Amino acid sequence: MSARTHCPIRNAALYRTFYEFYDQLGFEIIKVPGHTRTSSRDTVDQVFSILDKEVRKALKSLLCKS
Repeated sequence: MSARTHCPIRNAALYRTFYEFYDQLGFEIIKVPGHTRTSSRDTVDQVFSILDKEVRKALKSLLCKS
């Protein structure tokens, strides 16, 4: 439930799963700014870009099978 509106939170199960993984694995969350020039990207930006492309490709493949 939302503390402010007292309504059910959308995707509550997804949030619970995310935080369970966070508690188990203890990974670090890094905010990556969007729309940066290729020349000014650091390693985190480059890794995120590759990961984002692959995730989108996999999601598209899963959605096409449905």
